[in-house]
Amino acid sequence: MFSSCGKCRRYMKLIESRPSRLHCETCKETYNLPQNGLIKTFKELRCPLDEFELVQYSANNNGKVNIFIRKISIDFIYF
Repeated sequence: MFSSCGKCRRYMKLIESRPSRLHCETCKETYNLPQNGLIKTFKELRCPLDEFELVQYSANNNGKVNIFIRKISIDFIYF
């Protein structure tokens, strides 16, 4: 169980083997994730457009954090 699907509202499974991805058993949909970093849910917030739960990606060494809204990426840099 990882983050909830915006289509059926059930939890998707995080598949950590490469390539990392989220899979919804109910909808039979798979969503690719960025590779080589830390993936976690972002404050249990949902996208107002499609109701998918936001996912946060942190690169291992550059301090840059990306928040993903399904297919749209919003970049944030923390100093």
